[in-house]
Amino acid sequence: MRDAVRWQIRDLIDFPIEEAVVDVFQVPRDTQREGARTAYVVVARQNLLRQKVALFKETKLKLQAIDIPELVLRNIANLLPNADRGVALLYFGVDSGQIIICRAGKLCLARTINIGVEALRPEAPYWQDMVDSVALEIQRSLDFFDSNFSQSAISSLTLAPLGFSSTDLMSSLGEALGMAVQPLDVAQLLDCQMLPDQPEQCLLAIGAALRMETVSL
Repeated sequence: MRDAVRWQIRDLIDFPIEEAVVDVFQVPRDTQREGARTAYVVVARQNLLRQKVALFKETKLKLQAIDIPELVLRNIANLLPNADRGVALLYFGVDSGQIIICRAGKLCLARTINIGVEALRPEAPYWQDMVDSVALEIQRSLDFFDSNFSQSAISSLTLAPLGFSSTDLMSSLGEALGMAVQPLDVAQLLDCQMLPDQPEQCLLAIGAALRMETVSL
């Protein structure tokens, strides 16, 4: 499947396909709907990955896998209550955010939100405009999930740690979306006595450590 996808995406990237590393993972099939299966395609430059691998070799660290944010966030979402029925997790990094929807251990949907975490601080300028934009992206994601997966609707949203109070943000999102929004408490999900004081700084690393797929490098 990877070989077939490589040539399908060659006009969608801005560098030669021969210089690309390509991987594919399929979206779960809705058994009550017919049609072709949907898949996500991940593309990276070979030379960039080789540079990262070389750094690990220089430090004599054993590199087990290279993963992507969407899948490591899925690993965390799978620990949430009601993960078998479907959960939504909202995460923000420095430059952008991610809304992911998972069900029964599978990533069903991932959408990038072009708003960084600093724009969501309560004292940030145009804060309400930023929140409204986030709410719109979440609503679009929920609508897509509802229309493409004939299962129970997502009833709540979990917000990953931001590094500052998220009370106002959760309240505004809950009001806009008409659903409960609760914070992600990493300590409640993991049986670990050495969790960092600032989990938002290493949440992706925690999710990567929860990886279950077969290693392929």
